[in-house]
Amino acid sequence: MVIAVAFTNERIHADTGYYLLRALNEGAPHVEHGRWTLVLPQLAPLIAAHFNAPISTLLLASSLGNVLFLIIGLVYCTRVLRNVPWAVLLAGSQVIGLAHGHFCPGFELYFGVGAGILFLATVQHDAWSVTRRCTIGLPLLALAIASHPMGALLMAGILVFTGVIKDAFIRGTVLVMFAVFVLIKLVTVSPYERTQMQFVERIPVPSNILHLLQPDQVRVQLLRYLDHYPDAMVLLLLIIVVAIARKAHRSLGWTLAGCVGSLHRHEYVSA
Repeated sequence: MVIAVAFTNERIHADTGYYLLRALNEGAPHVEHGRWTLVLPQLAPLIAAHFNAPISTLLLASSLGNVLFLIIGLVYCTRVLRNVPWAVLLAGSQVIGLAHGHFCPGFELYFGVGAGILFLATVQHDAWSVTRRCTIGLPLLALAIASHPMGALLMAGILVFTGVIKDAFIRGTVLVMFAVFVLIKLVTVSPYERTQMQFVERIPVPSNILHLLQPDQVRVQLLRYLDHYPDAMVLLLLIIVVAIARKAHRSLGWTLAGCVGSLHRHEYVSA
């Protein structure tokens, strides 16, 4: 919170400033590409604008958006669910990776990952009935999968390969939600997202994979990741070490496959 207050002007840049101005001019949250978590960081400045707050207050309210989201999530995990480990995981998700986003308070994927964690914490809270878990948890899942294409893939991977949902009714409902999401995306995908996802078409081609593994390409991509994602690289190394130590070969394989896919995407987008 101290950082959000002290560096308010530095945090209002690029996409954050764009969405803030659109929301203030239109008097309502502005959403593009169906990424509905963009609503969350716009709520605080819109409320402040409703009370005719000065521009400095509007900027501060925007800068505090992801901090307020984290605080609410922490209170929910610790006071409502009474589950500290989920609170720690939520806090970690809002810190790990924020450096490469310049601590951007409006990055939709940060809110999507947080919503996904809160969903998982909710559906595993066995003290509640299935109805209550669905009522609170499923809207959180909807936010997570609609936050960003990578958010949807992340949640799908977690649900498929970890089997964290034990209740059959919740599993079925989640499957229907993903099916509906995919159908909606196929119809409403924006030209921007279609361009961003074109790298997927190149992954099955062996020559493209071999191109990424050439020494020059490995060096370029490694330097790029060290420059932009140093914290995520440390976390990735830790995951690989733990997977090897525990002989979790399937998890290690999917982790490395994700790394190749990520390299492919960045190489494609940068090209």
